[in-house]
Amino acid sequence: MKKKEELSQEILRINHILLKAQEAVEIVAYLLEPETDDYRAYQKRMNMFFDYSIANYWQIAVMELVKLFYFKPGKKEETDNREKFNIRHFIKKVRRDGYFGEFAVQDSTLDKWLVELDHNDDVIKNLMEQRDKLYAHEDRNNQTVVNKTSLMEARNLLAIAIKLIKAINLATYQQGISFDLINSPAHNLKFVIEMLADKERAKMEAYRPIARQYGLEDELPKQS
Repeated sequence: MKKKEELSQEILRINHILLKAQEAVEIVAYLLEPETDDYRAYQKRMNMFFDYSIANYWQIAVMELVKLFYFKPGKKEETDNREKFNIRHFIKKVRRDGYFGEFAVQDSTLDKWLVELDHNDDVIKNLMEQRDKLYAHEDRNNQTVVNKTSLMEARNLLAIAIKLIKAINLATYQQGISFDLINSPAHNLKFVIEMLADKERAKMEAYRPIARQYGLEDELPKQS
């Protein structure tokens, strides 16, 4: 396989990991998002499937993010043996002296991405701890593992990787690459919850005239 085709395949694989992580983060974010409509809030709060989904999609997000951002403390560039599609490993391969160096963007630009990653060391370490002690293995001390990573921090990591992949793809193939979530599970989830809320709303609204008659209308759920 020619190197340009190999690079295309690596970008595609990283793209798949990024989209999977992005999708998982957005599902968790939507399910945790406060609602102004009591019927939607009720579905999110009381439907145990959605509570279960938060835990499971966060696990997916952690697993996929660690694939991309894992590093060895004190040996950040030695990533080859753990994560083949690690971002730091990928940056090393697209440097001027790397395996894909003939197609690379300038090393100075790549150094900027590494600095941004360095600023997120604590976030990445927490994700690694969750992956290693909670999800990949049942560690006997897993009760000490706490999620300290906010959704904003997870999104920021994704944004760094997305900018990097877009820059490398543009420099190599002179074309853009999209990471927009179109007709995605995260978007479709909103319609599912809205339909469930509408069903509950229709049932409860049938009682509104009676509730109003007895001065109990304030006891019914509020609508946005």
